[in-house]
Amino acid sequence: MSHNKINALVIDGSKMERHHASIILRHIGANCDHAWNSYKAAALTELNEYDVVFVSDHIPGEDPADIVDILLALPSVKEKAIPIIEMGNRFRAEKRLEGCSEFIEKPLKEDSIRKLLIDVLAAEKSALVECHTDSWETTFDSNTIMSYDDGDDFNTSVGMKRCGTMESYMSAIKIFYDTTLYKADEIEDFWQKDDIGNYTIKVHALKSSAGVIGAINLSEKARLLEEAGKKKDVDYINENTSSLLEDYRAFRNRFEEMFESKSDEDKPMIPDEVLVDAFNSIREFAENMDFDLTKMVIDSLEEYSLKDADKDKLNKINNYLLELDWDSILDVING
Repeated sequence: MSHNKINALVIDGSKMERHHASIILRHIGANCDHAWNSYKAAALTELNEYDVVFVSDHIPGEDPADIVDILLALPSVKEKAIPIIEMGNRFRAEKRLEGCSEFIEKPLKEDSIRKLLIDVLAAEKSALVECHTDSWETTFDSNTIMSYDDGDDFNTSVGMKRCGTMESYMSAIKIFYDTTLYKADEIEDFWQKDDIGNYTIKVHALKSSAGVIGAINLSEKARLLEEAGKKKDVDYINENTSSLLEDYRAFRNRFEEMFESKSDEDKPMIPDEVLVDAFNSIREFAENMDFDLTKMVIDSLEEYSLKDADKDKLNKINNYLLELDWDSILDVING
């Protein structure tokens, strides 16, 4: 932690949301750590001195209010009155989580965060926000990315503005691409089971992730279905979910050429000892809830051809990783 910078903690169950928040915070001069549950948030807060904490209003499997209570009970937060900021959609602005000092709307925007930090931080830290006025990096291969732009369906200008750099934008699109089929299946499964609660959580996540990359119409469809879920408007959900799923799954086709890897026929078959070592490493890193190292091992296997059963196993692990579902990763590894 640096005394010459703003030190922020972002707590959100969505990797894309955390990624987006960290881009903006780092751009205005802040160090940024990530947490995805109460355990990780508490551990980081006890180890580090934060100036501000951001908490999403949607944390799958946990009540954000409980996370706020846990943080407020920590001496490092309580004694220094560290501001806790709720992140959520505009409909929650008047229903702020108890213990949060401010509310900020998703998707996060630099101007909004800059103004909020100037208001809530101590004078010496808020001065750092005011002094940091670097412009966004906007250099990117326009011939590549703009070829995918078709206005409201996929607006690359909106996506670039929200992500800031070409590298960050492509990272967000890649996450969206990797998770589309898995997440679409989840939405469909909860819909068919009439599990409106989990259905609403999943379309909320889609609303946010689609908005970040500039998938305007898809994000709006998901928003309307999220509102229907909150109102338990089953008729609207039944009438519009099929259309949402069709658009969501079709959206992935836009990026297949961009992200397709070389054919397995051109790759060497993975040696048994390499595969065993990789799964053992994934087990170890998953037990420690280390996203980066787990992802590094998975990515390292891209250069090999795998048997269908092992490929299926690895795909499941990757999908669970993007959801930070460590228990399910370990179940797949040990199964």
